[in-house]
Amino acid sequence: MVWIDLVTAPDVCFFAPIIQGLNAKQIPIWLTARKHLEVPELCRQYDLQPDIIDTFYGKNKLTKVLSLLLRGFKLWRAARTKTLKIAFTYVSRPAVIVCKLIGIDHLTSFDYEKGELSLTCRLSRMVYVPEELEMKVLTGFGLTQGRMCRYKGLKESVYAMNFTPSKDDLEREGIDLDKVIFVVRMSSLYTNYCSGAPDFDRDLLIYLAGHEGTQVVALPRY
Repeated sequence: MVWIDLVTAPDVCFFAPIIQGLNAKQIPIWLTARKHLEVPELCRQYDLQPDIIDTFYGKNKLTKVLSLLLRGFKLWRAARTKTLKIAFTYVSRPAVIVCKLIGIDHLTSFDYEKGELSLTCRLSRMVYVPEELEMKVLTGFGLTQGRMCRYKGLKESVYAMNFTPSKDDLEREGIDLDKVIFVVRMSSLYTNYCSGAPDFDRDLLIYLAGHEGTQVVALPRY
């Protein structure tokens, strides 16, 4: 049985086609998820039915440690009842510790250079990372060449592989194709690699929206 733990919203999008492929090969899966932001909603959208185990405790160091311990314990207690062979996550720190405790291999992936990745990298059997990440950064996390698989492209290529663009989708969202469209990805409030820049976002949106013949599409992040 393969264990997949969904921690953030992008995890759901990334693993959905992987889960579909495993199901097609009739490989049993134990799917777990954290109740955080859009994770449960996206799971329903992709017709996934994970065991929801614990929630988000906050982003400061104390609550992160609390989350690691509490969710790790709950995952460990549930994992002992399963016949697990291997786990694959997109940097789930509680899961990697549980895998070590119950004696199964943990596979992980990430695509950023900042964050608390040393624990995950040192305890994972294999780590999948984009070729664009510098080798010195990866070795700084404790990765060795033998436990690293580098791939071309971005993780978005995985969950966009079946995407077909359609003008109907844009018109349904009220987007005027006769205007110049600006797509703005907002700053994140929770990610490890971005501290957030709400003032910059606000000023940029006001500037772009103030021009005739333009339309701004803002993609919120958390």
